Amino acid sequence: DYLSAKGMLQMMNLSLVSSNFYPKDRSDLVYIHNTSNESLNIMRPDMLHPALNTIVHNHNRNQKNLKLFEFGRTYLLKDQKIVEREHLSIALSGFFSEGNWRKARHKADYYDLLEIVECVLQNLGVVDYRFSDSAENEYFEYSIDLVANQQVLVKLGKVSREIAGKHNLDEEVYFADLHWRKLQKNQLSLQRLSVNIPWFKGILHW
Repeated sequence: DYLSAKGMLQMMNLSLVSSNFYPKDRSDLVYIHNTSNESLNIMRPDMLHPALNTIVHNHNRNQKNLKLFEFGRTYLLKDQKIVEREHLSIALSGFFSEGNWRKARHKADYYDLLEIVECVLQNLGVVDYRFSDSAENEYFEYSIDLVANQQVLVKLGKVSREIAGKHNLDEEVYFADLHWRKLQKNQLSLQRLSVNIPWFKGILHW
């Protein structure tokens, strides 16, 4: 509800993607035999590539200012077993604000994404985290981790040109991957207070 109230749109991507986006020597991909569409031959190992597909789909229809989010699962093979993980992903592309008479419009950037992520954490009651430099990976040109209890809760940054180029995407994309189960485990215990609503209004005595 919070993300929708901030003007973001929810994605609903397939759990199937093409293995062409990934190195051929990866051993943790979950392959399937998809007779209806042979190009979609693996369960998605990450949330990024489906999000980029959605951005390209919208760009091709002249919708280039995008603020998107998705709840979904990823699938990896570990010790001959399929490991499922729940995620919340957030993607920004194009102009973040259309501007008005007081403020010029500006393109989405890392700080816009960080502000959204921190507001999500605050709404969840996750406050005890620190910033840590991310290990280099092919997905991001630069990125940062939000860490708590020696676990990476969130990874966010600017998508690398190489990864965007696999989708023929020229626009800058900023992406955040929030590990949903880890966030839930790091929530504060918030006490909910409730008060019975009286059936009748109070009567004033003179």
